[in-house]
Amino acid sequence: MSGLINDISVNHNINLFENNIADYSNISNTAMFTGNARLPSGNALYEMLKVISCVIIVDLKTSTIIDASFTTLSPTANNYIRSLVIGFCLNDGFQVLAKRFDRHLHLTSKKSFIKSLEIAYQRYQDYLTEGKMKIGS
Repeated sequence: MSGLINDISVNHNINLFENNIADYSNISNTAMFTGNARLPSGNALYEMLKVISCVIIVDLKTSTIIDASFTTLSPTANNYIRSLVIGFCLNDGFQVLAKRFDRHLHLTSKKSFIKSLEIAYQRYQDYLTEGKMKIGS
C-alpha cells in the first residue's frame, strides 16, 4: 500500500514541478541554500524518507526568500509549508520564521522541518559572513 501512495505522490510531484517552474531570469541576484534534518523515527514520513530536505532560493539584494521546497509525501503539504517561507525577509531573523512554523505546523515532524530550514538559514548567514556578498550591493 505504501508503495502505491509513494508512486502516486512522486508522479504528482513531478507534474506539479513541471507546471510551476519559477522564473529565475535574474539569476545573478539569487542563490540557493539547503538544509537537511533527520526525522523522528516511528512516523510515516520517517519510514519513507528518513530526512527532511529544505531548499530556499534567496534574492540577494533584498534577502527575501523567493522560492522554497521541502521533501514531503504530498504536494499539498509542500505547497503549504513553502507558503510559510516565500516572501520572508531573512533580515528579520530565523526566530520569527521558526515561530511561524511552530504556529502553523502541527506535525510530529515539525521540529525536523524547522531544523532543516535553520540549517539553510545558517548557510545563508555563513555566505554573508564570508564576505561573498554585501546586502543591497
